[in-house]
Amino acid sequence: MPVEYQTLYQITNPKGEFVPTPQTREQGMDLWVYLGRTAEGAPDVVLQNYLLNYPVVDMQQLAQMGGTFATAAPPEYSAAALASQVGAVHGKPAGVPLGLFGALGALGLAGLAAAASSGKKDGKDAASDPNPPPPTPPAPPPTPADTHVSKPVLTLEAPADINQSNQHQTPTLRGSLGNIDADVAAATLTLTHSVDGKPSSQTFTLPNPQQSAWTLPLNGSEWTAQGSRHIEVSVQVRDRAGNVAVSDKKSVDYHVDTVLSRPVVSVSALEPVSRTPGKTTQIEGTVAQVDADAVVQSVTVMVGGSPHSATVRGHAWTLTLDNAVLAEHTMLTATATVRDRAGNTATSAPAPQNYTVHHDYNINPPTITLDPVADINRANQNDNVTLRGKLTNIDTDISNVSVSVTVNGTRHAATVAPDRQSWHVHLNNRDLAAEQGERELSAHLNINDPSGNAAAASAPQHYRVDTVLNLPQVNIEPVGEVSRDEAAHTPVSVRVGALDADAQVETVSLNVNGKSVSATFDTASQLWTANLANADLLAQNPPQLSATVHIRDDAGNRDSVGAQRDYTLAPLNPPIPPAPTELTPPAVTVAPVADINKANAQQETVLRGTVSDIDAGAVRVGVTVYINGTSQTATLAPDQSTWTLSVPNSVLAQVQEAGRETGHIRVVAHVEDAQGKTVFSQDGAQSQTTYQVDTVLNLPQVNIEPVGEVSRDEAAHTPVSVRVGALDADAQVETVLLNVNGKSVSATFDTASQLWTANLANADLLAQNPPQLSATVHIRDDAGNRDSINAQRDYTLAPPPEPEIGIRITAIDGDNAVGSDRNPLLVRIKGRVNAESEPMFGKIQNREMLQSIELKINGKSYEAGLSKPAGASREYTFFADIPVEDLRAANGKLFAYAFHYADKGIYNIVSGKGYTLGGGRPLTEDFVTVRGKVRNTPTLPASR
Repeated sequence: MPVEYQTLYQITNPKGEFVPTPQTREQGMDLWVYLGRTAEGAPDVVLQNYLLNYPVVDMQQLAQMGGTFATAAPPEYSAAALASQVGAVHGKPAGVPLGLFGALGALGLAGLAAAASSGKKDGKDAASDPNPPPPTPPAPPPTPADTHVSKPVLTLEAPADINQSNQHQTPTLRGSLGNIDADVAAATLTLTHSVDGKPSSQTFTLPNPQQSAWTLPLNGSEWTAQGSRHIEVSVQVRDRAGNVAVSDKKSVDYHVDTVLSRPVVSVSALEPVSRTPGKTTQIEGTVAQVDADAVVQSVTVMVGGSPHSATVRGHAWTLTLDNAVLAEHTMLTATATVRDRAGNTATSAPAPQNYTVHHDYNINPPTITLDPVADINRANQNDNVTLRGKLTNIDTDISNVSVSVTVNGTRHAATVAPDRQSWHVHLNNRDLAAEQGERELSAHLNINDPSGNAAAASAPQHYRVDTVLNLPQVNIEPVGEVSRDEAAHTPVSVRVGALDADAQVETVSLNVNGKSVSATFDTASQLWTANLANADLLAQNPPQLSATVHIRDDAGNRDSVGAQRDYTLAPLNPPIPPAPTELTPPAVTVAPVADINKANAQQETVLRGTVSDIDAGAVRVGVTVYINGTSQTATLAPDQSTWTLSVPNSVLAQVQEAGRETGHIRVVAHVEDAQGKTVFSQDGAQSQTTYQVDTVLNLPQVNIEPVGEVSRDEAAHTPVSVRVGALDADAQVETVLLNVNGKSVSATFDTASQLWTANLANADLLAQNPPQLSATVHIRDDAGNRDSINAQRDYTLAPPPEPEIGIRITAIDGDNAVGSDRNPLLVRIKGRVNAESEPMFGKIQNREMLQSIELKINGKSYEAGLSKPAGASREYTFFADIPVEDLRAANGKLFAYAFHYADKGIYNIVSGKGYTLGGGRPLTEDFVTVRGKVRNTPTLPASR
């Protein structure tokens, strides 16, 4: 509180009573007031500038009242105070009448102020001066001397203990200072430490006393020598006025321990090690020369370069090893590591221990495998080949492993891998192909251990040698006389006989005039036939053609054989006089052909097209249809303008058996005149067409995802999802139907989840018995093939709900009608609730009372009052007043209702579930609502 002169200040408690004996302390020009017994710490009240406003320090009246402080008037204003001024009272002083304070102000306060003034009068009576000068304002009082500095608060953090890992670092003492006055100019830290009970003191000056945190590096060997140290620290601060304060002492301890003796480990003698499989040997020993503050941290046993950790108990250790590990060697070493409390570690020198291994009378049977050998034919009979295989079950003490391969009675030494797990040998197929037919070779394994035990194993492998391919007999069938018509063609056939049983003809080529024409095989005649152009046959000189047959057997051997045949040419005819006009080539078209799929694969396709531009001199017209290279003759219409050819779709689909998906149809028309001259139509886009063949549609994988428990709410829906996978690349899902209760619901596809989902009505899921639904997936591929696949899944139903209470309407407006004969604002609806047979009422037995019924009509809720049942009857009656416009609007519509109960005992009505017999824990709500089913509102007669 800021202080003014000539003012009374009182301190009271919340009851208005004086604080009897407050303690005070001067702080600068302020007065700090403490309401406790000591003047320490933060004050309870601060009177700001109290010492600058002429404080009253010795007045019995004020001292007797307690908790009261006063300031006097300046000397210049004492006359005015004597004459008229009454001091202001701050804080509503209790027990001090204003008159008394006025008297104090007139007497004591003014007198004290006058006595405090050092000014002198000039001896004249101030009252005799008619024009006295105005009073001079008071000079500020001198600044009181600073006699106090706050006691600093010191915190201290111990240096880290010193061990081998940090012994080259400088230990550092850290701490912080608090409660430092702003005028503190110097801070001195006094450090007293003792090493093993020997004290020593040092003083350090902190560079910045106003900085809270400080650090002090402890340089010198006395801080890092072995032993424990106890450090006590205090801080003295001095302000600019020379006041001094010293903090409480703080102490910490730290330890220096960088010495740890090297331990000595020993290994007890071992019993001879048995080679019997499954046996173990316990190795044990001790660790000596362990310092008192150290423990054995670990013992490691090395056997053949492999480490094994032992179990340590005090200064003893044990290790159990499989004899198979020890049997490979005859010496082991042990090494121990110890650690002391300071964190120092030391490791012993390795301690060796020799042991003996029992003579081995046992050797496990090994196994050898030989990889399959490729068959040998004429093409690879001179190639190099590598035979290889695996080795297993080779004992670790085996000293010798050898593998050899016997081929046609000759042994060949193989190379064994360094890890003894595989072998190989390089040979030439000539070594394997000494004889034709089915052959066998074998691999042999021999092993020996240092004890002289031996074991062997072998593995056979079969292969086939076939380097012989006998040439067949090839004959060109006699060729008919070749006409001189260069536009004509002459069929030539080749017969191939005496083939080896495992040989097949790959190709047959007929060669004439430097050209080769591939022949096709006719199963009926067993001939290879090609149509050779007469132009080439006429140009060949001498008239001789050849055939080349390429064959291959099952062993992959290939060869070819040729044949020749002369042919005769028709005699030259006398020149025919040229016809008046040349024949015009006809034009022919073919209509597009529908693709072949599974649906139409067993049907027939009628190929059709048009023929035009028939020359007037033509006496014969024909149409030839080439289906994938095979020719058939089409049927011409009587007017020779159109043609047709019926072809089974199985013929069109043969390209699929050859590994192709696209079929090709080419149509050629020809006309012939009376002289026998024939002209063919030109190939063009309209005389050719293609079609696709795809009769295969693989069924996908269909799974119905797990269905959650289906609630008993018939108005609700349950989502069901179907996953379709492993579709052919050109197939798509057309529809997914989910079937339940004799109904099918179409599913929709979600790209994010890749699922087909439909919301099924709970009413159908509840009606389905047994509870099982199915999914039907219809698919279609790009070729138009369609198919479907089904999947089933069971589902579970929620338990049936508790029985619900029903209500009935007994009267509407008295006569069950709301008409135009009267129009009241409200219409009363009456009804009944018969709870006699309800299980919840039968067990509750009036512990919970039905409070009210909520009727929801036309979207609005109305509370219906209830009557108490008479006696033991469970028949409730109710009524509700409904606005007539709402009741008319609800005509023929539905209304809903709800029951409200009061919570009276340990039986609780739970919404939608009837009653529960709780453990006496009541519900937190005042009322619990049970919803009823929706009921039909009675139809109101229109005439009323």
